[in-house]
Amino acid sequence: IPAVEQIDCTHTSRTLTVNTTADTGHSVTYLWNNNSDQSTLTITEDGIYNITVTDNNNFCSVTGTQSVIKDITMPSVQIPAVNQIDCKTTQQTLLAQTTAAHSVTYLWNDNSDKNSLVVTEGDVYSIQITDTQNHCTASTSISVTKDITSPTVSIPAVGQIDCKVLSQTLIAQTVAIHEVEYKWDDNSGNSQLVVTNGDTYNVVITDKQNFCTASASVSVTKDIVKPTVNIPVVDQIDCMVSNQTLIAQTSAAHNVSYKWNDYSTANSLVVTNGAIYSVV
Repeated sequence: IPAVEQIDCTHTSRTLTVNTTADTGHSVTYLWNNNSDQSTLTITEDGIYNITVTDNNNFCSVTGTQSVIKDITMPSVQIPAVNQIDCKTTQQTLLAQTTAAHSVTYLWNDNSDKNSLVVTEGDVYSIQITDTQNHCTASTSISVTKDITSPTVSIPAVGQIDCKVLSQTLIAQTVAIHEVEYKWDDNSGNSQLVVTNGDTYNVVITDKQNFCTASASVSVTKDIVKPTVNIPVVDQIDCMVSNQTLIAQTSAAHNVSYKWNDYSTANSLVVTNGAIYSVV
């Protein structure tokens, strides 16, 4: 009985064929150990198979034996979980781990054939491994998430810093799915920043889960240029000139208000007495 290859996941059966050398003109009968009486035997299990061939003319017999192996041991495969793909980690490496007794081949759903796969997108990834000796297969899959949703941030405009308002509070307003952290130009980490100088101020926010960032800036003006004022000298008040008009002259860049020491608010003041007069 010529040897046959093993029974495995690809070849689920084998056929044993008896080769005989009976004398010319003699017929023979066959008897396998499972009582079948053909010259061939199709088998699906491993074991030792025996056949007895008997010459129908002289009743001489001969026995043949063949051992058949069956290997349908399935390999196993798993893909350990990986972290999400995000703004900090732009890719993940999937690694197929197997406990196969023999060498295996790999086939991912993108048709790559290595034991690892570098992915940059969120999706379900699957792999099939095949034992190179018994052709048995195993498969598994893994879901990879991707989160690159960026937060948004804005800083509402504020008024100027001047001689009345000595500081302004900048507030970073954000829309984010997760908790965020803040970083201003001065490396402070709060959502608000108190400023006392005119400048352009920037804030960067970072999503603590997916590490995506957003930034915003605001320009703050500061005007503490003081106006100037003077009161030209006037002549004295006497028996001939009973009053004098004091005029406050200013070089302010903007409109100004006046307040004399008698609480009047015009830019001029008519006086009838000698005294010291002041204006703010």
